[in-house]
Amino acid sequence: MAGSITGIRVRSVMCSGTFFSYDETVVPFVLDESSRVVWTRRHNGIDQVVYRADPEKIKIMENIISSMDIDTLSQQKRQIRVSDNVYLTDIDVMYDDGTVVTLEDAGRSDEFYDALRSVRSDDNKISDEALYPSIAELMEIKEEHGPVVGIEKYAFSSGMMVNSNVSRITTIDKIGDGMAKVSFTYRAGNLPEIHAEEETECDIFGRLNELSKKENIPALCYAHLSPDAPREIVYDYSSSASISLIYDDSAITGVPCVKKTLGDDLWKIKGDLMHSVNDIINEVCNGTSIDFNPAWPGPGPQAGPGNNMGMWMMNMTPPAPVPQQPAQTVLDDSEWLCTCGTKNAGKFCCNCGMPRTGV
Repeated sequence: MAGSITGIRVRSVMCSGTFFSYDETVVPFVLDESSRVVWTRRHNGIDQVVYRADPEKIKIMENIISSMDIDTLSQQKRQIRVSDNVYLTDIDVMYDDGTVVTLEDAGRSDEFYDALRSVRSDDNKISDEALYPSIAELMEIKEEHGPVVGIEKYAFSSGMMVNSNVSRITTIDKIGDGMAKVSFTYRAGNLPEIHAEEETECDIFGRLNELSKKENIPALCYAHLSPDAPREIVYDYSSSASISLIYDDSAITGVPCVKKTLGDDLWKIKGDLMHSVNDIINEVCNGTSIDFNPAWPGPGPQAGPGNNMGMWMMNMTPPAPVPQQPAQTVLDDSEWLCTCGTKNAGKFCCNCGMPRTGV
């Protein structure tokens, strides 16, 4: 290989059915006072650690790379084995003419890992911080994944009333071309769990594959609001909602089901995308006979305008209003009448969860 080696980039992937992590370490071999070793990690979010480039430790790493038969190793391709748990490490060797040569699964020796840990030692750490990239920056991240073969929609609300802690889990799994199994699980406090499932014809996976590529959904899973961003008003209960896409990465990493989750913050950062994905899911669910709004379990709010927007946008329907009470209802000074017709004394309606207005 012509040219001189100027540094390496070590890329590692750990993944299973419920976990996906990517990290990348850039180690320069040509050093000056400004040279840094940069370790970037992507899991639920993105964080970055910067280290001072220690000449002695980097020289050890450089000698290890120089001793490798790079021409031969660059011709060897990874042997994909289907597994539920995979750890992969590739080394990109960078040259002064701009050439980058990838050595797949070449960084597995103890000697190499020891050298990598050495250049990332805490003694040389300069900074360690979480990153909050913009949507434009996230769109520049490229992660290779296989086709979408499953969806999980999860919504949870927690309140102070009896049985007001409610979770709804909807899954859609591919079971053949144009066929899917829809499952729904509903839990409310200590009440018995409700579960239903049904097979249906649909084209949801093709539509989500197109949307995933267009919107770069795997990268958007790292979107989070900065701690400095304005937060919504705190109520007496909270709720959250997320949507996960399951990718079949059997031909890429060997893992047949890798979950990538669009979290609660993305409702606020890129609500149009969350609406699009949710609408596609709801279209399939509405085509089944499953009741996605079981009978109201008891007092306490579940979801409503003015509370967490993600939960409300997931079409979590509140209980049907009770019949309007007669206009002559007598109220004490501390009481108020909700639009659903219920008389209340607290900050929220004990029937539908709507906050008190006009105070």
